[in-house]
Amino acid sequence: MLVFVFSGSFMSKSSMQKLARSSDVSVMNKDVLWRHPRGFYAACQIEYTKLRFDKSEVFHLRRTVIDKQPAVIMLPYDPHTDQVVMIEQIRPVTVFTGCEQPSIFECCAGLIDEGETPEDAGLRELQEECGLRAKCVEKISEYWVSPGWTTEKIHLYVACVDATGAGGIHGESNECESIRVFTISSDDLFLCADQGKIDNGGLLIGALWLARHRDRLRQAWADLK
Repeated sequence: MLVFVFSGSFMSKSSMQKLARSSDVSVMNKDVLWRHPRGFYAACQIEYTKLRFDKSEVFHLRRTVIDKQPAVIMLPYDPHTDQVVMIEQIRPVTVFTGCEQPSIFECCAGLIDEGETPEDAGLRELQEECGLRAKCVEKISEYWVSPGWTTEKIHLYVACVDATGAGGIHGESNECESIRVFTISSDDLFLCADQGKIDNGGLLIGALWLARHRDRLRQAWADLK
C-alpha cells in the first residue's frame, strides 16, 4: 500500500510568523497580456497597492507576472542501497543562454495536470521519466519558484523506490524528451551540494533535506520491500 506522509509532522512549531495581512494589499487591475496556445502559462499585468510594514506609506505598483501551472518534483530514494535516482536532460534555458554544457542534473518532475493531485502527478512522472514505482511518498515542502515574477509553485516529495537496475534512456518521444537516468550515493549527492555543484533549486532543496532526514527514512522504510 502506498502511504503519503507530510514531514512537517516531525517538526516543532516554527517561530516564524508572517506580519502582513490581506487587508494590507488592494488589487486595482489584472490583465492577461498573452496566453500560451496550450494554456501552460500566461503573461499578465497586475496593478495594486501595498501598505508599508510600519504603516507609514502606501505603495502603488504595476508588475508583470507569468501565471503558470504548478509543478511537482520527486526525489527517488532507495533506503536499502542508500542511493538517489537522478536524471540528466538538456534544458531550453541552458541552450538559450549558450551554456557550454547544455544538460543539467535534476530530480524527475513535471506539470500538474488539471484535476490531478500533486502526488498523482509525481507518481506519473516517476514512472514516465525513471521507469520507477514508489512504495511510499513523503512530502518535503511546497514553495514559490520565484515570487517576484511567476505564480509557479513547486510541490516537492521524496519517494521510496527500488533503485536496483535503475538507469537507461527514458522520456516521452511525443514530448521530445531524452532523459538519462542514473543513480548516485546519497553521500556523493551531499558532497555535490557542499561543493556548490548543484545548479537547480529542486535538487538542491531535496539534497539538503535528505541530509537531515536520511537516517530517519532508512529506519522508517526498512521493512518496505
